Amino acid sequence: MPFKPGQSGNLSGRPKTNLNSLLSAELLKKFDGDKKLTNEQMIVKTLLKLAIEDENLEALKYVYDRMEGRMKDNVEIGAVDGMPVKFTLNLGDKGNT
Repeated sequence: MPFKPGQSGNLSGRPKTNLNSLLSAELLKKFDGDKKLTNEQMIVKTLLKLAIEDENLEALKYVYDRMEGRMKDNVEIGAVDGMPVKFTLNLGDKGNT
């Protein structure tokens, strides 16, 4: 075994930066083409242009999902003969069903 029990294989630990913090920092910077707006504001402006002016259904759906929340999927479960389906749900090792 290369490591003794209890010894970490990553002695320097997790890197101090991650993708989310780097992306957040870039989004807050001013957009190169328009110094009055941030990159984040330009993304929103472009998304709305796609949804409204270009009638892009994917962009429209994305905007709607962000504003209203995603629609819930309804799933109906039933037996072939119309009788209710019986099932058991095991919630862990304590024997709860």
